[in-house]
Amino acid sequence: MGRKPTYSAVERQEILDWIAEGKTLADYCRQEGKPKYSVVMIWRKNDPEFAEALDLALVHSQSYWESMLLANLENRGFNSR
Repeated sequence: MGRKPTYSAVERQEILDWIAEGKTLADYCRQEGKPKYSVVMIWRKNDPEFAEALDLALVHSQSYWESMLLANLENRGFNSR
């Protein structure tokens, strides 16, 4: 059996801040030197406090994008490709 993955308080906060800014956990985990998505999901499963904080960060992320959408309703260039 492998060792239990661990994380620091700084790394935990970095993940939460990243998501709260409207970015995805998947994008965070794809960065070099960051934990794999599956590892973060293990942390979530094993740490109820982290799970709750992650859920709250996702609520903030949704709020961020709702605010962006409302602020750009009249902007035809918003989200255009």
